[in-house]
Amino acid sequence: MDILEIVVFTLIGIALGIVSGLLPGIHVNTISAFILAILPTLSGFSTISIVIAIVSMAVVNSFLSFIPSILFGAPDSETVLSVLPGHRMLLNGEAIEAIKLTAIGGLISLIVVLSTFYVSIISIPTLHLFLRGSMHYLLIFVSLIGVLLEEKPISAAAIFLLSGIFGIITLNNFGNEVVFPALSGMFGISTLLLSLNPSINIPIQNKIAITLDRLSIIKNSLLGSFAGVIVGFLPGIGSAQATFLVQQLNAKQTEKEFLVSNSAVSVGNTLFPLFVLYAIGKTRSGVAIATKELLGGINFDLLILILIVALIAGIASYFLHIKIGSFLTNILINRKPENYKKISIAVIIFLIVLSLILTGFIGLLILLIGTLIGLLPQLLGVRRAECMGFFVLTTIIYYANF
Repeated sequence: MDILEIVVFTLIGIALGIVSGLLPGIHVNTISAFILAILPTLSGFSTISIVIAIVSMAVVNSFLSFIPSILFGAPDSETVLSVLPGHRMLLNGEAIEAIKLTAIGGLISLIVVLSTFYVSIISIPTLHLFLRGSMHYLLIFVSLIGVLLEEKPISAAAIFLLSGIFGIITLNNFGNEVVFPALSGMFGISTLLLSLNPSINIPIQNKIAITLDRLSIIKNSLLGSFAGVIVGFLPGIGSAQATFLVQQLNAKQTEKEFLVSNSAVSVGNTLFPLFVLYAIGKTRSGVAIATKELLGGINFDLLILILIVALIAGIASYFLHIKIGSFLTNILINRKPENYKKISIAVIIFLIVLSLILTGFIGLLILLIGTLIGLLPQLLGVRRAECMGFFVLTTIIYYANF
């Protein structure tokens, strides 16, 4: 396989990652599944080249998907909990700083995960057995801690259970297809509706310097990387649940620290499933599934090639994330901040239409219910992280074998 082919397919993956990162609802797993579906038409290309494109796409997506969540409150399953901290920074004129923080957190996670890959590979078989048998206890523990640390624990518990029941009903009956309208309602549209309050004005985003100290950035990047690695072992657990763990265990995190750890989780959870695929042959993500379908597995030499591609894509993502995020902030917000409410309405309409296209009328119903649940934390004075009961309660039941 020549270097030119590697470069070309890395660039193709980067382009696909930009598109999937900036457009809510266009998930990496969806594009990976589509590539597998049209594989017979790609017979002129080597399967390794296609894997390189998929991996670089996933890495870029893990960075750039924070841009729509920060600027427009449009989440995906990886960035869902970043919506509210990012939106609060937007209201303080700090959107560009938020974008830079997520870029830095992702880059540090990339370096940490790649530099520890050999130790990780050796440890995976043992850690996999331990975590698989104890994950539900860990989730129950951190959920209880999170609820008890709330100023209104009864209200927090009610929202956690309500969103959990919502998740059990929707996921068990309609599968992962309904995740998009559910999350768009609980974390996207509910946030945007609150921002339409006439008393809220979006300021010029001119606070571009990073004010978070280096020690906090490194500490929260490492914390997020660790959480992303841990959940990379297990089926049914993704970046959203890992971020929930971090947030519940570190309730005193500031918004800026949280965004750093959230982006580190996203990048760590993108790469680590590839280590798991190599070490024990298990698939834990759409990217790992596509890699196994295309190659049947990966040997050490191929793993090294994939990691080099991931490093190149990650470094490119760092700069693309800051440049594209700053550009969109200046074009869509700074030129006419008074138009932000119009943009918010447009995003709400976009999420409604996309939910209808992707999931039909049942998706609209789920979107409505999710929106109503998403408004409750603000009204009752608790953290919106409790809405992650949508995933967490279902995951607890899965690992407890109920």
